[in-house]
Amino acid sequence: MTDTLLVGSTIQRYLYSIVLRFRTHQMAFTADIANMCRQVRIQESDRNLQQILWRRSADEPLRTYKLPTVMYGTASAPYLATCCLQQLAEDESKDFSLAPETLTNNFYVDNTLCGANTIEDALRLKQELLALLGRGGFHLRKFCASHPSILEAIPPDCREMEIPIELDSNEGIKTLGLL
Repeated sequence: MTDTLLVGSTIQRYLYSIVLRFRTHQMAFTADIANMCRQVRIQESDRNLQQILWRRSADEPLRTYKLPTVMYGTASAPYLATCCLQQLAEDESKDFSLAPETLTNNFYVDNTLCGANTIEDALRLKQELLALLGRGGFHLRKFCASHPSILEAIPPDCREMEIPIELDSNEGIKTLGLL
């Protein structure tokens, strides 16, 4: 069934350009939006395209469920997630100075690779991202950072790494499949 859904046009930045830009920051951090697809609601009229059949056992009749949110793994999920972030950036751009540009240019679906040249700017960007995404009902998690002060206000269960940051030559943190 998912093969009948359109993929959508490419509206996100190329991963290569996101990674190259990420490597230019003095202070860098990564994060992931928790359950991104489950946060994106589908219009009632389009829910027929996301039906699942379910029964607990072969003895029960089939039940049909129409999912109200984007189903992870469908062809259109990356486009819809990216589209939501870009629309949020546009809608809220007047209230934020740093976060809208990051939503538009430094997210790859639900993962961000971003940063700044000073710790103060990195902290401000982190706070703006949390506030802006919060307005859209999104929650950032799996924070990883190049400086411990970026992680200090992040609850431990939302971090990918511990403070103090201690990586030996055999360790690393992966994001988007990159070490």
